[in-house]
Amino acid sequence: MWSLMSDRSSFMMASSALLRQMMILFWLLASWLVMIAPAWAEKDRTEFLQALASGVEYRQQGRLNLSREILTALRQQASSPEDQVLAAGELGATLLQMRQLTLAGEMLGGAYAQSDGRERARYAIDLAHLAVARHNPEEARRYLSEAGTLSAGDSALQALVALNEASLAPEEHVLERLAGVATLIPSIREADTRAALSINLGHQARKQVQKQKPAALPLAWQALVSARRDAPRSSRLQVEALDALAQLYEDQQRDAEALTLTEQALAV
Repeated sequence: MWSLMSDRSSFMMASSALLRQMMILFWLLASWLVMIAPAWAEKDRTEFLQALASGVEYRQQGRLNLSREILTALRQQASSPEDQVLAAGELGATLLQMRQLTLAGEMLGGAYAQSDGRERARYAIDLAHLAVARHNPEEARRYLSEAGTLSAGDSALQALVALNEASLAPEEHVLERLAGVATLIPSIREADTRAALSINLGHQARKQVQKQKPAALPLAWQALVSARRDAPRSSRLQVEALDALAQLYEDQQRDAEALTLTEQALAV
């Protein structure tokens, strides 16, 4: 009998010791998870932002279906409301380029409603593009006006707003508006942003030249030469700058120079 009780006591002591060990291991595991959880979250956010950038890059390359697939998946998988807004906004921009206007409006409208400051300004600019696509220039001007107010202190956003407002201005004021944008671009720190804005400016100025406004020609030249200088080598922007310059040379019947620039663009 004593042997049986001794065995039971030893078993209970062993079980108790094992339980304590398990509790200690559980506590250590919980502590470890608490310590590494922020690292996991940071890694997940980094991967999310990298995938988001890929979706945007595919859109800029014209690979719209792939951009839509990536951004749709990111919107569904986003782990925070902020990331859902980011993915929805970029998805809306892709859908807008695909001319899927109803879906684009839903995505952009939702992102716009849940944002403030400069992010809201960016979505307002996209919604202005949507309004233009729907043949509603007055609504586009309202969005651009709000974007201009929200972008105070951000010269890149202000230049983008001004370029969009120039495209909607009465014909007699377009060249004046474009000249004003040309004074904003040099103050922008990022060279690739300057290049993108200068390409936009050059295209709009070229249209004015084609409308028999020769005063726009120096503006177009200056903008596109600046874009070529600022665009990173072997980049999409470099190709766009070279191509736009080639078109301008071609307009002036300077075919040899136009061909040279086209060949350079193809070699990038």
